[in-house]
Amino acid sequence: MRHLNCFILLLAAAASHAQDFKSSPLHGERESPQYVLGSSFQSWAGGQINWYYNPLNQPSNLSTTEVVAAIQRAATRWSGMCRVTFNYLGLTSTLPNLDGPASSVDQVNVFGWGLLQGDNAPYSAVTKSWWIGSSYIDADIVMNTAQFWTMTELEGIMTHEIGHALGLSHSDVPASVMYASPYHSTSYMITLRGDDANGCAVLYGTATTAESNRAFNWAEAVYAQYLSPNAAVSGTLEGYYYRYYSGTRSYVGTRNGTVYYMGPDGVIQNMGSLGSYFLQVRGAGY
Repeated sequence: MRHLNCFILLLAAAASHAQDFKSSPLHGERESPQYVLGSSFQSWAGGQINWYYNPLNQPSNLSTTEVVAAIQRAATRWSGMCRVTFNYLGLTSTLPNLDGPASSVDQVNVFGWGLLQGDNAPYSAVTKSWWIGSSYIDADIVMNTAQFWTMTELEGIMTHEIGHALGLSHSDVPASVMYASPYHSTSYMITLRGDDANGCAVLYGTATTAESNRAFNWAEAVYAQYLSPNAAVSGTLEGYYYRYYSGTRSYVGTRNGTVYYMGPDGVIQNMGSLGSYFLQVRGAGY
């Protein structure tokens, strides 16, 4: 699989060969980058990604609070799979930078809006990353104001684009959120699959919550009648790592390697060991 953004990806002149992400080296005295696919990967030092939101040109049907919350949910899905931490630092007037020269790189990660043009025009959003040696130093994401946005579209597309910002290229596994031939629907992209989790773990290591999240994602698909709406956000409470489903007034959670379910009757049921679901979860692509 071609998970990792281990070489410079530039937009080609023909739109059919264009990508929704670009990555470039920042040349300087400190580096002499050498890249060998499969042995040299770019990632964020310490797994820390600080980011700002610029609301300039934000669609009128969305609020800043809603947009920031959707981006945070998308980021949390990745941090639930691998050892990355997203730190939201607030609003900024700094514009996201897609095509500026190396001298314009400010090492400030900005997610914002703009009218995408040229080879970028077909895409809902585009990510541009800069790196020195093996470390990313800047990643900006521009969401295309030419399209109409809903919260589902925003959350799904940002889940995909944040994958690029982390260092993942387009996957060749069709079930992956990072697949792009063709792109999945935005509602599909809200839920990470196994290939996404594996690629992120290669770069940053596996999160302690990864097995729970992969099992939760699988359970949402298999037991939708009990766990809806899907793509709930994970949280912690009294030793449980859990998700709450407002549509069915139910919970699924794990604690000390055991899976639990609580329906609207308030009775906590022991569903067995988390490890016992391993083959089913992996076999279904989660």
